[in-house]
Amino acid sequence: MRRLTVALLAGAACLPLPATAQDASSLRAQIDAMQAQIARLSAQVAQLEAQQKTPAAVPVVVATPAPAPAGPPITVAWKGGPEFSGPGGFSFKPRGRLQLDSAVVTAPGTLAVGKSLGYATE
Repeated sequence: MRRLTVALLAGAACLPLPATAQDASSLRAQIDAMQAQIARLSAQVAQLEAQQKTPAAVPVVVATPAPAPAGPPITVAWKGGPEFSGPGGFSFKPRGRLQLDSAVVTAPGTLAVGKSLGYATE
């Protein structure tokens, strides 16, 4: 019987004590402060949402024409290929060759088609 009494007393010591009146008023003050903060934040959110819905002023950009190039324009003459001439005796005539190789390889539909078949250029 004595063991049971000791066990019950030890278990009761682990239970939380009832809140005092001072603790209740402190909790009530914290709850009131939190509710006031929630109300302020809700008002700020509503204000920001209203600002987002209001269209912002869009700046107007006026296009200005590009300035005319100073000096005489570059001329292009065709002498077997393009020849570009500019002021001061500058001229440029690109030269070269273009090599192109193309092929088409086909196979009957019954054969397995590999990646090497089809159209290819180099």
